[in-house]
Amino acid sequence: MKRTKTKTEITVETRQRITIRRRSQPEAWCERCGAEVQMLAPVEVAALLQTTARAIFRGVEAGELHFLETADISLSGSLAQSNHAQSIQIKPAGNGSSSVKGSGTVGRIAKWVGDQEIGDSGIIETNGSVGVGANPHPTAKFFVLTNSSDQPLASTAIRGGNSGTGRGVEGSSFGGIGVNGVGEIGVNGLSLSTDTTKSAIQGVAFNGALAGKFMGNVEVTAQVGVGQPPSSLARLFVLDTSDQPTSAIRGVNNGTGRGVMGISQNGIGLNGAGKVGLNAVTTSADANDAAVRGISQFGGALAGDFMGDVQVSGMLSKGGGSFKIDHPLDPENKYLYHSFVESPDMMNIYNGNITTNENGDAVVTMPEYFEALNADFRYQLTVIGTFAQAIVAEKIKGNRFFIKTSAPNVEVSWQVTGVRQDAFAKKNRIKVEVEKDERERGFYLHPEAFGQPEQKSVERARHPELMKELQSRSERVNQKQPNQ
Repeated sequence: MKRTKTKTEITVETRQRITIRRRSQPEAWCERCGAEVQMLAPVEVAALLQTTARAIFRGVEAGELHFLETADISLSGSLAQSNHAQSIQIKPAGNGSSSVKGSGTVGRIAKWVGDQEIGDSGIIETNGSVGVGANPHPTAKFFVLTNSSDQPLASTAIRGGNSGTGRGVEGSSFGGIGVNGVGEIGVNGLSLSTDTTKSAIQGVAFNGALAGKFMGNVEVTAQVGVGQPPSSLARLFVLDTSDQPTSAIRGVNNGTGRGVMGISQNGIGLNGAGKVGLNAVTTSADANDAAVRGISQFGGALAGDFMGDVQVSGMLSKGGGSFKIDHPLDPENKYLYHSFVESPDMMNIYNGNITTNENGDAVVTMPEYFEALNADFRYQLTVIGTFAQAIVAEKIKGNRFFIKTSAPNVEVSWQVTGVRQDAFAKKNRIKVEVEKDERERGFYLHPEAFGQPEQKSVERARHPELMKELQSRSERVNQKQPNQ
């Protein structure tokens, strides 16, 4: 079967708006229109059709225009309206017998509306700007408007697809925003990949610019990785491989709030692991502030728990202290506590036992650093096993002292104390009695010991906002756990 090709020759006549102002709008009955129509003079029709009066009269002779002879010779307004439309014919080239009809509007892109008919599409062009589904927008070269339902695929005004590895949609601006999204969700990204190196939204920046900037709150419902793919062990995982003294995570608060805060209802609120697991520095000179503060909110828990040795290079103040060990007689079932020995002085205690010779003499030798470290020596001697007298025959000199007993070969138990005189001790003598400052007066370090309520705690006076927050949190916990 031989296939023949036909060519279609299309002539499209567009619409345009021309306004003719006149004092009156005469109307008359047009037999061919079958209706009352506005009447126009031939020169007015020529102006509307952008042609000459002679061409208008030729159109009348050819029957293309409705003509009604009146006193001023007028044409009927059936073709002379402000939005003028002409019916056109499109004839196939060659011997084709069929014809295509249609009409068009100025600025509208034509489309096939039937097998043999052309009409307006939803695409409008004005002064180089294009609108789809609406008139072109004054702020955009290409504007698309859809009123579809909120379905995942049907709700897209513009959709770009790329079956290769390129981009589906790309926007570029060398001085502004490349792609801008405005809506209940401004920009939505969906990744169909299972590769953890891929992402629904990706930002890339060069020359020091930011890859992402959020001017508002941000919520993440899954894991986030910075510098490395996300880890299943953390909601936020940040990797910094720099050897500089930088921070993987840094929080800054220029007000009175916290720079970083971690909360866990049943675990560890803030955990640090490294050569130094947790480093804290205070920039305050107020003695009531601290680099690290531990608060036992509910009283029974510890404010601090150190599983290992602890070193303090400065002064240590406490309400009391003791050692705690497994009880030597029942280590599986009991603990043993002993209280510290307290003194108003920075006192060191040295002791021992020595036996005098046949002349009742004995020399006690102290460590070689003894006199460099201590001053204001105090002595105690106790005779063991016999009735005898014992005295300090010579005080400490050259890091030793002499004992004399009234009988030979007497065992003597001795004790010597000294007050520290090293450089640190001289500069940091303990003030035994200190007046409370104005804001602390009327409050107690241990209000419960004086039968006072917890609200009388010194911490309430020092940090009122913090203590209010802790109390509020405690009340919320108690509401959730009424039986505890």
